[in-house]
Amino acid sequence: MADPLLWEQVYAEIASNRGALTPGVTDETLDGFSLERIERIIGQITNGSYRFVPVRKALIPKASGKTHPPGIPTASDKLVQAAVKLLLERICEPVFSTRSHGL
Repeated sequence: MADPLLWEQVYAEIASNRGALTPGVTDETLDGFSLERIERIIGQITNGSYRFVPVRKALIPKASGKTHPPGIPTASDKLVQAAVKLLLERICEPVFSTRSHGL
C-alpha cells in the first residue's frame, strides 16, 4: 500500500469511470491527481489514521420511474477502495480455481 506506483495504476484505472468526477460529501474529485494527495493517503494508511468518510446519498432516476439511492464515496475513499481491491485480487486470484465462476 505504500508504493506510489500502485496508486498511479489505481488512479489510471478509475479516473475514466463515469462517476470519477462526482464529488462525495466533500468537493474532492479525481481530477487533479497529485503526488501530494497520494503521499498524504499513504501516510495516513501507514500510521493507521486513515478513516473512510460516510458516503453521500443521491437519488438517481431509474428507467422504471423509481429512484435508486447509491452511496457516493469521496475521491480519496474511491482510491483506497480500488487499491485494496487490486491488492486482494493479486493475492487471491492465483489460488482460485480456473473453474470458479467469474475467472
